[in-house]
Amino acid sequence: MSFLSQIQGGNFNLKQQETIVTSVTGEKRIESGNGSGDIVQYGAGFIINPQSDSSEEEWDGEGVEVGFFSNDAEDMQERAAWGCHKRQVSDGFVYKPDPNWKNIGVYVLEKKEFEEQFDNLLFVLRDSGFNLYQMNNEDISMGKIFEYDAVIFPGGSIFLVEQSIEEVYDNVAKRINEYVHNGGGYLGICAGAFLASAKGYQGCNTSKCMLDIDTGWHPGIGEAHVTFSSSASKVLGRNYTKTKTQEIYFANGPMFIKNNTGSMNEIIHEKLAQVNILARYKSINIDGVNASKRHIKQYPAAIISATFGKGNILCFGPHPEASDNSWFPAIRNGLGWCCQ
Repeated sequence: MSFLSQIQGGNFNLKQQETIVTSVTGEKRIESGNGSGDIVQYGAGFIINPQSDSSEEEWDGEGVEVGFFSNDAEDMQERAAWGCHKRQVSDGFVYKPDPNWKNIGVYVLEKKEFEEQFDNLLFVLRDSGFNLYQMNNEDISMGKIFEYDAVIFPGGSIFLVEQSIEEVYDNVAKRINEYVHNGGGYLGICAGAFLASAKGYQGCNTSKCMLDIDTGWHPGIGEAHVTFSSSASKVLGRNYTKTKTQEIYFANGPMFIKNNTGSMNEIIHEKLAQVNILARYKSINIDGVNASKRHIKQYPAAIISATFGKGNILCFGPHPEASDNSWFPAIRNGLGWCCQ
């Protein structure tokens, strides 16, 4: 079955004369909008370019980049349909402002119309009561961060984020710490979770840590299975219960263990937040090889929550936004909790 065959149907048809679809996996499984190529397997994505296949204009490569890690046909249909109509709800930098919705700053290294992490969050959080705005280091440095009900620090390279924060704007870390301690919400995913803990990666600056935890990591890209604690439903929603085990996309992500040292944040001189474990790693599988049970026992926590001063923090070690849509309520409910 071809890729296009999988995402056609339902309320949406991806018409090959209206859209060019190109693989972004590095392995070019999808040649073009004519439907050639294999079934999209785990760890795929695509770029949707609203330009006719018959157009004589040279494609500049700009399009809506949709990253996802599910081979569920319904999920593909939904993401493709949204990608093609993104401009109806977004100009690329802001998603559908509504005065009655919460305002959310999404951290990006560089503001641009087609920003993969931002686009993925636009899709996941569409019509959920949140206005999303791109937010870079300059915005944080100038104090714009204080205009948001919560901020999201998504996945990406923690090394680039750390370098940018430490070397370009020397007050960004302090602004983030002050914002959360004064009541702003913080949602961190993978690199964003590393940043909140300020541990577990080369070059980390532990002085800006907000959480009283130790952080490890596991290399590689694959999937993890997590089990939920009894307190998970209070933050993530009633779908995430203690009896449930769920698969989630994992990519060089952090792993946590509670510390309870009573240490202080060295930038704003406030006590580090005690954490609650919402989900634990049951397994991490990279290319068919499971992480050692010893390593998982050393750093068992996959999803954690905390309150630093007046601000709520929620951190995911894996990637719920790039997993199948069964994880979307967790992100939406969790972000709502961060805004409280």
